[in-house]
Amino acid sequence: MGRKKKITGWESFDNYEDFLAAAREQASMKDDGEGSDSKEDSQPEKLSDFIIGEKVDAFVNGYEPCDEFDDDAVAFNDQRLREVFKAYVCPLGDPLKLYMEELKLAGFRMVVSVATAELTLFARRKYGY
Repeated sequence: MGRKKKITGWESFDNYEDFLAAAREQASMKDDGEGSDSKEDSQPEKLSDFIIGEKVDAFVNGYEPCDEFDDDAVAFNDQRLREVFKAYVCPLGDPLKLYMEELKLAGFRMVVSVATAELTLFARRKYGY
């Protein structure tokens, strides 16, 4: 008889997303292939399914690229970008990578901040858009 890891509580995992992934995996092992049309088809199968293009459009419409020394510069570090886009690491990967690719196409760049020495995207609010 094979050993199965029991999922007792999310405290034993690094984060809540890892707990959910383990719970889904355990549930799919119990399923034995029955009912595959219901839950599995409705769940995202690739990382790009987590990306909401309207969020990028709203950011680009509300902000424009600038440098750190601009008087109106707003600093978006990794943590703040994750909060803005709700782009948290999931079992399929890091959706922030895809958001950053879209922002790069719009002219935004990550740079090392002189003040904090961390990777930061600098932008200023657009007025009158």
